[in-house]
Amino acid sequence: MKKNRNIQKSRDLRTSLSGIQHRLKAILEFQWQTEQSLRSRAIRLLAVFLAVMVLFTFLSRWADSVTVPRVQVDAPAARVIEHRISAAGTAIQNRETAVSVESGLQVESVYVNVGDTVKKDDVLLKINLEQLQEKIDEVEKEIKSLQLSNDALDYNRNLQEDSRSKSIRQAEKNYVDAKSAGSDTVSAAKKELEKARKDLRQAKKDKKKANRKGKQSDTDNIESLKSLVEQKEQAYEDAKNSQKSALSEAQQAIDEAKKPLEKDNTGAINDLSIDTYEKNLSKLNKIKEAKGQIKADNDGVITNVAVTAGSMTTEEAVMRMADLSAGIRFTAQFSKEDEKYLTDNAEISLSLDGETPVAEGLSLESVTESGADGETTAGTDSLDASVLLTGDALTNSGLSIGQTAIMIVTQKSEKYASTIPLSALREENNKEYILTVEKRESVLGEEWFAQRTEVTVLDKNETYAAIKEGVINADSTIIISSSRSVEDGDRVREEEETS
Repeated sequence: MKKNRNIQKSRDLRTSLSGIQHRLKAILEFQWQTEQSLRSRAIRLLAVFLAVMVLFTFLSRWADSVTVPRVQVDAPAARVIEHRISAAGTAIQNRETAVSVESGLQVESVYVNVGDTVKKDDVLLKINLEQLQEKIDEVEKEIKSLQLSNDALDYNRNLQEDSRSKSIRQAEKNYVDAKSAGSDTVSAAKKELEKARKDLRQAKKDKKKANRKGKQSDTDNIESLKSLVEQKEQAYEDAKNSQKSALSEAQQAIDEAKKPLEKDNTGAINDLSIDTYEKNLSKLNKIKEAKGQIKADNDGVITNVAVTAGSMTTEEAVMRMADLSAGIRFTAQFSKEDEKYLTDNAEISLSLDGETPVAEGLSLESVTESGADGETTAGTDSLDASVLLTGDALTNSGLSIGQTAIMIVTQKSEKYASTIPLSALREENNKEYILTVEKRESVLGEEWFAQRTEVTVLDKNETYAAIKEGVINADSTIIISSSRSVEDGDRVREEEETS
């Protein structure tokens, strides 16, 4: 009985435990279902949150794309600034030579026209041989006539020299004779004067003796002797003056006889004429030896023809030609504002289309002011720049006289340490500046802001500008373009590169 009760209690206990187990299981199942429901809701809420965040991010990026300017940036770099200018021009002859022929010759044929290219020894024209011979005969007669004239001049000159020599000898003889005759006369007059003076002195002595002895003296005789002395003194002076006059006249005759003959330049002039005619004759004979053919002395292009068949040659050149051995000069007209680029170290090239060069590595030959008419004129606003093409450069270029092309001048600066794209350069109130990027950290990450930096421009061309060192460096980030206007302090973002 007791055993049955224990069995019953055991069954009741198992039943009770089983009920508790079922209740616990039910509770656990309820809790699990509740947790699953909350987790599902949490996941849904998280998904919604994430979707909202994605939407906000998209909206934020869209707002940035609308409100924050996109910019392209670059860093300063060392480079050379090139200045390139160009102008149209024309190829002209560098040296023009004249083809000259003795004047007075008849042209029989002309074989070239303006613009023709000729080679050395090409026949340009022909002279009429019959008329040429007449010209030679005429010149020879002129030479002979002048030579005969000189012979006559020499003969007459010799006669004049002989006559002059005779006159000199006669004048010198007359001088000697006059001197001798005059000396005799003066000597005789002097002796007579001395005798008269002696007689006067003696008469005076006799008078003194007579006076001492108390005798009467011959006073009249003394007076007579005094008068005689005076006469002899005058005669002596007259003799000396006469001699002096005679000698003077004789000397004048000598001087007159010794005067050089009157200068006559006729002979010298004739000699010059003979020399000219002989040179002329030599040229005429050379034309005759060439059978009247006038040939080109060098390669060239005919630029002017002044004669026609049947015309007569004159002192002017019969034709002119550009001497190709001296090259071709190409001249282009630039604005005077470009003068700073037209220097000796500028690199010059020529092009037919402005792009493809037909000649490179040229140097400026000259830079001169020019007027509108092309003639050099001071004070104009344009410059004529010229280069010279010779040898292979001329041959390879294919340029010919009169052809137009474009001269391209490239001027290279020194190498600047800091250069930037020209698009980065800005100006306000006559001050130049750039916008650099200032990077700042925020809760949203790194942000970019534009910062104004004033600069000094050393040089610039159409692409780049050289900046004075010290303001920016190689690590600087410079805004070179933007999607819209950017000012100092504006937030910007880098434009993404598209492939």
